Order: sequence, then C-alpha cells, then structure tokens
Amino acid sequence: ILPDVPLEHAAELMEALRCRFGGLGYEQSPALEVSLSIGLAAYSPDHSDALDWLNDADQALYEAKTTGRNKVSCGRGDRSPKVLLNSL
Repeated sequence: ILPDVPLEHAAELMEALRCRFGGLGYEQSPALEVSLSIGLAAYSPDHSDALDWLNDADQALYEAKTTGRNKVSCGRGDRSPKVLLNSL
C-alpha cells in the first residue's frame, strides 16, 4: 500500500523494482534468470471493501502473467487492466 502515490507513479516505482529484481542472479547457476510480475490497483470509493481492492490488484497480476510475465500491470478498478509496463 502506497498512500498518496498516484497509480502511474506506483507503476514506475514497481517497474524500477522489477528491473532491479531481474538483475539478481544465483551464483551456482548463472543461467538461471529471475523475473517478477506485479499487479497494482488504485483504491476507489467504488470498492465495497478491501477484498474488492485486492481483487483488482489480483486481476492486474493475472493480466501481467498471462501476457508474458515479467511485467507491471495496473488495474483500473473496472476489473480490466489498463497499463502494462514491460518486460525485457
């Protein structure tokens, strides 16, 4: 939860985290690559409770994973993701 952070800025922060995470390696197996998929959702007064908000983030994560993984996806609150920041 990032209070007072607009969704677009949160997506930029998570993209930077995803890139740093991708730089991690495993000494014993250098060919092993690490990836990170992230789903984000802004809070909306339309959410009836925290589970609705979590569901929006979960749907955004599902979208990031099903469209190639290693992405940041932002949910709009209408149950469909809006922005995918890439990958590779």
